Amino acid sequence: MDTASNIERQLEEILVLESIYGHDFVDVRQSPEIEKPGEFSLFLEIGNLDDGFPYIELALNLPSDYPSSSKPVYELATMRHEQMNAKEPAEQSPLNPTNIGFKSKDEFLAANRFTITDTMRADIHSKFNEIWEQECFEVVIYNWSSWLLDYVLEKWSKLKLDFESSQALQLKITPEIKSPEIDQTEIQAPAHSDPNSIEFICTKHPNCCTIYQGETIVRKKSVFIGFAAAASSEAQISCFKERLLSDKRISRSTHNISAYRIKQSNGYFIQDHDDDGEAAAGKRLQMLLTNTELENVVVMVSRWFGGILLGPERFKLINAAARNALSSSGIFKD
Repeated sequence: MDTASNIERQLEEILVLESIYGHDFVDVRQSPEIEKPGEFSLFLEIGNLDDGFPYIELALNLPSDYPSSSKPVYELATMRHEQMNAKEPAEQSPLNPTNIGFKSKDEFLAANRFTITDTMRADIHSKFNEIWEQECFEVVIYNWSSWLLDYVLEKWSKLKLDFESSQALQLKITPEIKSPEIDQTEIQAPAHSDPNSIEFICTKHPNCCTIYQGETIVRKKSVFIGFAAAASSEAQISCFKERLLSDKRISRSTHNISAYRIKQSNGYFIQDHDDDGEAAAGKRLQMLLTNTELENVVVMVSRWFGGILLGPERFKLINAAARNALSSSGIFKD
């Protein structure tokens, strides 16, 4: 494969990464000319930045013979509270980390104790090489970043738990949460025989999309319920969220994570996501819609926290709840 073909594949990969990561994708090339190899950074959010959790910066350089022969060159760094605030406004990244606060001194200490150790770097290097070899000289950056986020989240969760234990912090355990019931006055009989899904429509707007509820997932007292609908306009997206959040049980949930993807007549997509305080969860829902090539769809997952930390597993449960809803709607089939 010649250099021009490699560059073309690099640009395609960059466009995909930009669509997935949004403002967390930063192109650091001085010139976007096609002849120049790609240089950019991905900022992977470990947790809620408002709580003092750090970012991981994955800085990448794409050689001119990537992906046909060489793999990307990468560097890793953690972005901490004092490092971000030390920047002058003109030098701040598109993440715009201004007025970053910490809820407690303990969280501040935990955030600033987190570093990428030599052992972690060795693990990351080994896994990146393994992924590169498995992909047989295909583009790998999304697979790298996705695995890296899961890996760091696991390490961060363990650090956080160890720190809280060492400080004798006690979690306030809330009563077991039962699966919320949807207002039955607006329920329409399902068009299929799946007893685990509920289909209901908005009676307030004649052109509102039909909303489908997926099977409830309960794990360690936390409850996850997904909702999905076919939607072809941002007005329908707003109506979808408004209808769901008008239900008190849903509006009082700990997080309502959502994402949508609409294909326009010119072939381009309008897409966005909302973490609702569950950092990186909305982005993962967006990845689910993108990777499954779904279009004209909106999905929301409501989570009721049961008082027991789930760690990175919560992201898998959120995506599973979304898949349940998409399957119930008939939009997506496994």
